[in-house]
Amino acid sequence: MENYNQEIRNIFGKHIDASIECGLSIRESASSYANTLYKLETTSNPYKKLYREYLIFIMYLDAYKLALYRQKQCIADDSDTEFLGQLTDVKNKEDLLILVSVDKDFLIRLIEECYRFREMYGLFKVNIIKSLSDSVNEWLLEKFPIHQQDLDIYNIDVKLEHILRSIESQSRHQEKDCFYKFQDAIVLNIMGFIQNLTNFDYDNAEKLLLEIAGKDYAASKFLESCSDESEVFLDHIDLYENYSKRDILYELMSIPEFLCDAIWNIACVYVYHEYDGIKIDTKELDDCGDTEVMKKLGAK
Repeated sequence: MENYNQEIRNIFGKHIDASIECGLSIRESASSYANTLYKLETTSNPYKKLYREYLIFIMYLDAYKLALYRQKQCIADDSDTEFLGQLTDVKNKEDLLILVSVDKDFLIRLIEECYRFREMYGLFKVNIIKSLSDSVNEWLLEKFPIHQQDLDIYNIDVKLEHILRSIESQSRHQEKDCFYKFQDAIVLNIMGFIQNLTNFDYDNAEKLLLEIAGKDYAASKFLESCSDESEVFLDHIDLYENYSKRDILYELMSIPEFLCDAIWNIACVYVYHEYDGIKIDTKELDDCGDTEVMKKLGAK
């Protein structure tokens, strides 16, 4: 699916990346790019003019989404609250273009927030989009119809395959760009996403957790057979085999430690293919497709 919003973010983001690589902070890079946008304000080139306006509209949408999310999550400071007020007071496209022309600090903040949104993992973007109410989406679409492109991309039914891809992506990023690998942070990131999904889209969260339960059951059975530390795996197997679907969902939704262990089990078996120094070949996993547990979880 074509997403011109993301293409424009990537073009703009490469300019900020280049400034940061030269030693500038995000704030300094944003200030420099604001000067570029001011120069484009008087351009006679219709394509550059269109790019400038389209980018400003995207910046507004990203800034609003992030500012509103911080407010809802109770992590907004006074500056965030004031900025959200400014964003909310924007009446339409014309009003926004006038505001960025006369208030450089406002434009710089838009640039910073757009860059932050661009740099976020896909699941975080999904959380942010799903946190928007229907009335907010209608309000944004009325002023900026391009918001629909991000709804089409990120307001999706999240499945286990998305979770596994995110773990892979974050792991590659740590391997390539980070001085210090911290796999615990990846698991916490996934756990936080799922907990937020429970609040923003309960039906999706329930389906996803049942998928996780099925894979965790298979992973736990395999790991229990080849590990000396089997208590965690036996606890998970016991839950899936001897309790109802309602009890399983309650455990995954209400006990963070249990969900964290389930994500770890799945990551070790299906992404890292290793647990405690033991190499794992997924072909060796038992086919659990016909078991009563999988039928209970609704797996096909």
